[in-house]
Amino acid sequence: MGHGIPDFAEASRILDPHAFEQKYDAWLTVYPNPLTDRSVVEFFSDDSYSASLRVFDVMGRQVYAENNIPVSEGFNSLPLAIYLQHQRSGLFIIRLEFGGNSRVIKALKDR
Repeated sequence: MGHGIPDFAEASRILDPHAFEQKYDAWLTVYPNPLTDRSVVEFFSDDSYSASLRVFDVMGRQVYAENNIPVSEGFNSLPLAIYLQHQRSGLFIIRLEFGGNSRVIKALKDR
């Protein structure tokens, strides 16, 4: 929308846990949070997939996207700091999609 006006429709779509079919049981966490240069996204997968990672700022603008991230069965960890190193401080929404599954988590960058 621009002019500092939040796109609430887009933010609602991003945050709605019922917007995507969730076939698989998975968890998602960011550690440490608030973010540091060592922060990672950690999650569990029940099989091997190709994932997509999206990061949005608090206004609903996508600030980072990556597709075709290899996900293995079991525990997975992705470095997060590199994706946000050039972003200002603030709240970020991280969405990870794989295997028909979608998870969303919030992370804070304070420096």
